[in-house]
Amino acid sequence: MSGFPLHPLSEVGFRFRPLLTEYGTEAGERFGWFVRSLMRPLVKGLAAGRFEGYVAQAGRRTAGIVAYAEYRGTARISLLHVGHEWRNRGVEERLLDATLADLRDDPARLPPRRILSEAMMVSHSNQDALWANRRFSVVPRLIMRTTLVRPATRTRMPLTRDAISRDGRPFRLRGWQAADVRPITEVLRRANGSSVDRDIYPELLDPEQAGAAVRGIAAGSCGRFDRRCTGVATTPDGTSIGVVLCSRCRPGEAFIVEVAVAPDWQGRGVGTALVARALDLLASRGVSDVSLGVTRANAAALRLYERTGFWCAGEFGSYSWTSEVESSDIHRPA
Repeated sequence: MSGFPLHPLSEVGFRFRPLLTEYGTEAGERFGWFVRSLMRPLVKGLAAGRFEGYVAQAGRRTAGIVAYAEYRGTARISLLHVGHEWRNRGVEERLLDATLADLRDDPARLPPRRILSEAMMVSHSNQDALWANRRFSVVPRLIMRTTLVRPATRTRMPLTRDAISRDGRPFRLRGWQAADVRPITEVLRRANGSSVDRDIYPELLDPEQAGAAVRGIAAGSCGRFDRRCTGVATTPDGTSIGVVLCSRCRPGEAFIVEVAVAPDWQGRGVGTALVARALDLLASRGVSDVSLGVTRANAAALRLYERTGFWCAGEFGSYSWTSEVESSDIHRPA
């Protein structure tokens, strides 16, 4: 067992930035844009004191860090990382166990219904076992990437397109508008409710939390929001039926934050049309590298991304724990 003392984040200030820099560099090399898009809100949240958690100290240096936040009965562990010099010495286990003791066993607080994590660990040799041994379900996730080639001739790409679904129904693709937040929130909520991802992102089932997520993405929570390349699919009467949300952070790179299609329009080519439009526009603006994340068990989404030129560039895990009180009511992916 590691002897590194643990200190609450609230007591140490923002003195662990070198460790965050190491994590961002190492995880960025492994997972690419997927991690880089998430680092900005993580660092801002830590600096503003919006996370709870612990740091493990090695003298005056920070050996490791865990950070989590809780909202409406769901706790999400966003970071668990240990520096190179202190790995394989039980530091990750101590940090995680201290966090779980706070969340599950502290009599002074109401335990969460769910504990989730998509902290892309790079410091532990067997992270799936680390979480599984603490009664977490393990959901494999993939990072998909594609390479784009800028058109040889600079032609202005149309922002609006008319299309026909596979069952013959017309729909329209257009860019993002400020008024889209509310209808797209409903599309996202309905799509997630019928998806294998509902256990990974349960907050998207709640209208208020889903709306906050959409507003956050549009405000730059996952990198600079790209309004032109983001696409919305509507019926001829203007009803929103699908969306692809795109963000950018570095020149030449983009991240598809979310693809969602209303359940009654799924499997009819709407998602493919949205992604194809986004890729065309991104290529015309000089983007050469696009990435996204997808659950491995989501076969329909995988087929969509492979059909539009994406390949698997890496794998990571999402981890979820549900209290015994609610476990009988929670759908779990196969």
